[in-house]
Amino acid sequence: MKLFNLPRVVIRNNYLQLLFVFVAFILMVITSYFFIGRILQNRLLSEANQLLYSAESNVRAGLSEAETTLLNSYYTVQDMIENNASNKEILDYLTQTTQWMHRPSHGLMSYNGIYGYINGEFYDGIGLRPSADYIPQTMPWYQTGIRSGKFVSYTVPYRDLRTGKTIMSAVRNIDISNGDMVGILVVDINIDWLVDYIGSIALAPGGYGVLLSQNLTFMTHPDSSFVGSQLQNLGGAYQDIANTLRSGREVSAVRTTNSDGSSSIVFFKHIFNGWYIGIVTPKYGFYQDLYKTSLILTILGLIFAVLLSLILWRLYAEKTYAIERSINLEQAIIKTMAELVERRDGTTGGHIDRTRRGIKILLDEIKKHGNYYENTKNWDIDLITQSSQLHDIGKISIEDKILKKPGKLDNSEFDEMKMHTTHGENIITKIETMTKENEFLKYAKILAVSHHEKWDGSGYPNGLKEHEIPLLGRIMAIADVYDALVSHRPYKEALTHEEAVKIIAENKGKHFDPHLIDIFLLVSDRFKVEA
Repeated sequence: MKLFNLPRVVIRNNYLQLLFVFVAFILMVITSYFFIGRILQNRLLSEANQLLYSAESNVRAGLSEAETTLLNSYYTVQDMIENNASNKEILDYLTQTTQWMHRPSHGLMSYNGIYGYINGEFYDGIGLRPSADYIPQTMPWYQTGIRSGKFVSYTVPYRDLRTGKTIMSAVRNIDISNGDMVGILVVDINIDWLVDYIGSIALAPGGYGVLLSQNLTFMTHPDSSFVGSQLQNLGGAYQDIANTLRSGREVSAVRTTNSDGSSSIVFFKHIFNGWYIGIVTPKYGFYQDLYKTSLILTILGLIFAVLLSLILWRLYAEKTYAIERSINLEQAIIKTMAELVERRDGTTGGHIDRTRRGIKILLDEIKKHGNYYENTKNWDIDLITQSSQLHDIGKISIEDKILKKPGKLDNSEFDEMKMHTTHGENIITKIETMTKENEFLKYAKILAVSHHEKWDGSGYPNGLKEHEIPLLGRIMAIADVYDALVSHRPYKEALTHEEAVKIIAENKGKHFDPHLIDIFLLVSDRFKVEA
């Protein structure tokens, strides 16, 4: 049977080591997550910017032919007007230019042709042949031209009256040398390529691109029902995004909720002609590499944490085994020393075991309640109980003629007997000098030197009184005196339990700590059962 359980601090320290391992790996995973997350996010931001710049370049390239044709035609028509060319000559020129534009081309886009509205007359260079109720002023190209000033501008996509397809128009006002605006020149562009290309821009699966006009109207969107709608009409964070774009700033990696309730990360860039190219990426798709990386880091962290914990636990088990062997040895030595004292003092057989049980009863009750709860809450009761076996260790140094005297000791003999308290203190102190700091020996020394001190100061060896006496000594005094009263001695008969309790109670505030006597009286019946 073991002397006492492993010190709790040893067990606690090992649990703390295991906890530290897991916390350390968790912190490592979290740190790695943020570090790698920052790298991945920067990479994604870089990829997004590259896509946006590439898209701008491709849109510019796709529109460049239309702009070049429009500007060349603008200067030609302007010169024809100033040289008083006939309406037919101007119409013929626009018709021939349209035919030229319909030839096989290496351009990115296809064109329906070029036409104009000059001095209140429609020049049908594309063969539209409008009906009598056709009003140019109501057409998107006219409205855009009026607002565009002296620059090439583009309409939002609209349905072509002739083909029924969705197109947009590049427009340029026609000014003559005196500064007057005499008309508008228009190139209709088939935007199928633009819609397909912008929609294909994606950072991750499920993502897509969109194109916005100067006034933040959708020019392209995978869902054609959104074309012609305002960006802010999508709800969610799109209102704030629209405000950001209107303020002249770009949008980079902003989280928003789409009309279908899904969460996305969006980017928007203001491009050369006043439009905006946007990239919409599902949140999971945007962060999927980060999620995968964090999952891998978590799994690896757990694996390493478990492996290291197993190694530490194995070391702890070996350490525990070594400690238990050492404790068993200590147990045997202490038990032998206690038995040696009892064998020398033949009148006190069983005294050590009985006082050990008594002090255990008192300690358990004191820790539950009372004035001394704060003093005792961190005590190791099992350790103190075991150390109480050495409270009379000093009797080893007492001569046999005194220790084994069958009758009552005279004064000089009693003075010598009282020295067993200081002898016990000295013996344990010498043991302490040969070992590391030890709670067991600290408790044992206190018990050995102070268990005969009395509350009123009449005890020995130091005549301490009241709270000068260590609390452990005051507790031990009750267990020690109780056993002495109920035990047979050559010079006295054993008292009954009731008589012993009465005597102890009468010495409340004299021999014993009054508060401890109150606690003793609560549990005194257990002394009788255990005795």
